[in-house]
Amino acid sequence: MNKSIIEKRVGKTPLVRAKNLEKKLGVNNIYLKLEGNNPSGYRIDRLAYILIKDALRINKNTICVSIIGNFARSLAYLSQFYNMNCVFVASNNDEDKNNELLNKPNIQFIEYGKTPEERTEYVVELCEKNGWYNANPGMNNSMINSIAYSKIAEELHFKIKGEIDTVFLQSRYGYSLGGLDLGFRQLWVANELKKIPIINSCTKDMGNEINDVKGKIIGLTDDEVNHYVSEFEKIENIKLTVANGYAIAGFMKEAEKNKLPIGNHVILLNDGRIDIDVRTVAKDECLDDNAIINLVHKWLNEFTDPICEIEEAYHNALEKGFVITAFYNDEICGIGIVVNMEFEHFLPKYHLGYIATNDQVEGSGIATMILNEAVELAEGNISLHVDPTNKGAIKLYEKMGFKDYYTRMIHLSKYE
Repeated sequence: MNKSIIEKRVGKTPLVRAKNLEKKLGVNNIYLKLEGNNPSGYRIDRLAYILIKDALRINKNTICVSIIGNFARSLAYLSQFYNMNCVFVASNNDEDKNNELLNKPNIQFIEYGKTPEERTEYVVELCEKNGWYNANPGMNNSMINSIAYSKIAEELHFKIKGEIDTVFLQSRYGYSLGGLDLGFRQLWVANELKKIPIINSCTKDMGNEINDVKGKIIGLTDDEVNHYVSEFEKIENIKLTVANGYAIAGFMKEAEKNKLPIGNHVILLNDGRIDIDVRTVAKDECLDDNAIINLVHKWLNEFTDPICEIEEAYHNALEKGFVITAFYNDEICGIGIVVNMEFEHFLPKYHLGYIATNDQVEGSGIATMILNEAVELAEGNISLHVDPTNKGAIKLYEKMGFKDYYTRMIHLSKYE
């Protein structure tokens, strides 16, 4: 992975419909935001990335922080792509120092103090003395914290058709909660939302209401989290740790009590992930167009078209339609090209020009996931063509709701 890929992937996490969970709980429209598909595997990549960029903005090449855990691992992982050094002030018995992500040449540990407060104060002293960037949460970085997590609201609004009724997240300190609420309030002020969702914080801490945010704290015991995460893993093909399972546990607990309104529900999973990550390419992303076009040509094998035709479809899709990419282990493994036919009534507005997958990961459901994304983006107003001898593709398309509507005939002069 390189710097450009990092910048495209931070925050661009999948949103998947949890249809199996819907059936089990009798609740419609459950969406899972899989933050584990961030580069280092954690939601906090969003914050670490912005802090690194802010340090670079003011010409500082060393970040110092007294918080270890996921935050330190994220900083350590992302910093190596920006020639940024990290100094972590930790206790002498902190086990995180042995983590593989923290064992990098640009990482330094300083053992200091007996309490978190002592280490926090020492970070301030070190940064003032050495000209380092203080990345500790608090007053200095409160605005950056809010900005980092407010983007999640924009992503949810873009992907989900209709109003969002509830959001469940794991939060104890309020940074992500406040940022998410800020994002929804900004959309509401801009008249893009009619209402601000109810945001529920799921944690070990008990409580009734969250100050300044429409929602509540859902307290959970360790046994409850273990139980609900175990049930969830049985029915959805999503990976997550129990330590980051409070949001899904809180949602399932509320659903069993029939305390959920009818509508769209979102659960943010801090490290929830899927192996295949399907993303829509934005027009302004700096992709290697020729590389993508050549991959489509290569992966289609005997069913490919001339390069010039693939190229024309790709640029139409990038400008007016959709280019969909699937990643497996941070490498592109599938591509969908959806062109805009610019019809409203005569023909379906969109046409799936090409769908191609790397045969080395065949059988992983990549084509199905790309096709699902294409149908969702086109809101079902989509067609495709298929070689009549490609029985495997025909079977997939029929399973996904396509039918043989008419025979497409092309005049031979096209190939003369």
